[in-house]
Amino acid sequence: MPDALDHELYLAELAHELEKLSLTASQREEMVQEVATMLSDGTPIRSLGSASDLARALESEIDAALPENPELSFDFSGLFSSDARERLWNPEDPRIFVPRVMGAGFDINAGALAVRLGLLHPDDLDAEVVAAIPTWLSTALLAVPAGLAAANALTVVGTLRSGKRLARNVALSGRITPSTSRFGAIPTVALPAAVAGWVIGARGGKRDGIIRAALGISINGAVLGSSLISLLATNGRVKPWVAIASGLLPLATQPIVLVGAARLGRARVARPQKGA
Repeated sequence: MPDALDHELYLAELAHELEKLSLTASQREEMVQEVATMLSDGTPIRSLGSASDLARALESEIDAALPENPELSFDFSGLFSSDARERLWNPEDPRIFVPRVMGAGFDINAGALAVRLGLLHPDDLDAEVVAAIPTWLSTALLAVPAGLAAANALTVVGTLRSGKRLARNVALSGRITPSTSRFGAIPTVALPAAVAGWVIGARGGKRDGIIRAALGISINGAVLGSSLISLLATNGRVKPWVAIASGLLPLATQPIVLVGAARLGRARVARPQKGA
């Protein structure tokens, strides 16, 4: 049947052209299926144009459907949904900024960032690569938020014993706005402890465990940084570079952990090693 053969060849060429574009695997599959349905319903191939032109047209439709100024919304699905947390480590998704998994605003998709920087390919983070990430690394990462929580608690105790108040706000100039109550120490200690418990209590697979660990390291690192500023402050001030570093370093740890783990798993798949 010539028509059926022509359809198969056209769909194969379309799939090949879509792979060149910034689309996820699910988006490509959905597009090919839609075109296949159109052809089976009698749409002539010549009316669709070349496969390359159609692929670009379909990509434009996807881009046009995205809102230019998306409204910020609160979303805490990352606490309970591993699918939501995977937005943080998804190289197949071309978006660098994705809806925040816990809170309001946007998170960085470490997978997309790594693809843009040439550190990963969109299809690198498959089941084989995740399985190849050393077990000792994934286990150690789960313990890091607990270590940061313990260090934070000791820092808070040291700050209060020195007669200082915890920082409520730190300006880029290094000026500190102290808390008006010593009871502010309670949430400062309780939050990292809760985050550490949430990370250690992970019951999903290795991929979700590493994502949880990266989130926990980022959150607890930020709280610890604020507590250290409170302890090290002199006359209500710290050096500006200390204030800036305390804010930027926790943000950087999340993509560093996720991209580093992915690259290590990919390297082990390419060069198999003994041991887990």
